[in-house]
Amino acid sequence: MTKYHSARDFVFHLIFWPIVVVVAALAVLAGTQRLFLVLVGLAVLDVLLIWVYTTTYYVLDETELVIVMGPFRKRTNYHDIHDILETRDTTSAPALSFSRVALILKNGRRLLISPRDPKKFIQTLREKIQSH
Repeated sequence: MTKYHSARDFVFHLIFWPIVVVVAALAVLAGTQRLFLVLVGLAVLDVLLIWVYTTTYYVLDETELVIVMGPFRKRTNYHDIHDILETRDTTSAPALSFSRVALILKNGRRLLISPRDPKKFIQTLREKIQSH
């Protein structure tokens, strides 16, 4: 099992942290206005955002790629992957960087991820795919 943490771009930080701060400020404002349901909802959203930020990674185990993004998990069997390429596609994805790896699946779908060491990740993934 090999674990690759997600890369994080400076631009991503410029987008992400202001959102976290604004959501926290809105939660505080909701608390002062006695809007406790809104306060709880915003606090949960903030915790979820930080959880995703701190725990986005990719695991290459014996039979599948596991994408972990906070509480969310996506499993893809190696035999379902048709092609792998580096991209700068900005489509929404479990990636914290705009330098991404696109996994083209046999069903035509694409998965975008952003491992810190994309070249090593691609090499290891290709080896795993070939061995299955």
